[in-house]
Amino acid sequence: MKWTLLKLTFVTALLFCFSCGQMKSKRSSENKTTSRPFLVKGKGELVGIKNIGNTCFINALLQLLFHSKPFETLFQKINLQNNSLSAEESLVEALRKTYFNYKQQENGKAISPYDFRDWLSKNFISNDGPAFKKGQQNCSRDLFTSLLASISEVIPEGFNDLRNQYLLQGQDEPLLLLREQQIENAKDVKDALEAYIKQTSLETRLPNYLMLSLVREGYSIKEAKTSYNKKEINFSQVLEVKLEEESKKYNLEAIICKSGKTKSGHYWSYVKIKNKWYEFNDSSVSEVSFTKILSKEKSNVVMFSYSSELNN
Repeated sequence: MKWTLLKLTFVTALLFCFSCGQMKSKRSSENKTTSRPFLVKGKGELVGIKNIGNTCFINALLQLLFHSKPFETLFQKINLQNNSLSAEESLVEALRKTYFNYKQQENGKAISPYDFRDWLSKNFISNDGPAFKKGQQNCSRDLFTSLLASISEVIPEGFNDLRNQYLLQGQDEPLLLLREQQIENAKDVKDALEAYIKQTSLETRLPNYLMLSLVREGYSIKEAKTSYNKKEINFSQVLEVKLEEESKKYNLEAIICKSGKTKSGHYWSYVKIKNKWYEFNDSSVSEVSFTKILSKEKSNVVMFSYSSELNN
């Protein structure tokens, strides 16, 4: 009888402790959700983005933007919610919603970018129809340029001009394009950039953030068809840019890679977070060394994101 009573008392104590643990965990979770979600440990950093139909080019770029200081500052502080939003304002809101879904998600899980994908297909219209048609593969580079141009039109006073933070003086676009004539004889990104500087007229102002794109798409006159340049290009974690009257060192923060051909293929990205590199491949997230990235992605890399803040 005593043994039975002792067993019941022990089991009851265990159940009570377990129940208290659940209640404590639930309260702790509730308290966390009331704080700023993008600062919650274990959330919003190592989150995947689901491929919902040829959206890898979107996913790769969003991973880059969601870990970039200028864009994070914008998403955290700006609020354009009202009854009638312009197309550009609704873009910012669609991005903000996706951003906060990302930041509230637990690391190791993935979000779905439906709202943002749907906005793209409805609002970016070209002469041939939607520029980013739902279900159709597109280019991360073109998406970045289009987004930055649209966002810059609606940033209210009090915010730094987002576009100018990426814009070299003397250039029309915030994304610097390194084409075949710059990369054909280049061993690395620095060589290609120096060739670009020699071939163009740059004024003496370098931006805080530098976005470079290797334009691998081309046209083969000999074969009379589009071509895709798979040349290997070396890159390092620090890039020094020198002009006549100014020089600046940039820290590599993220890269976007592509496999395949001109009009088809797959995009993924690598992002540096707290001095560690991670591969973001749609829903999949994994830690990887920079040495491994360099060894396997020289012929795949298509975009580089640099910051002049070397202490990142």
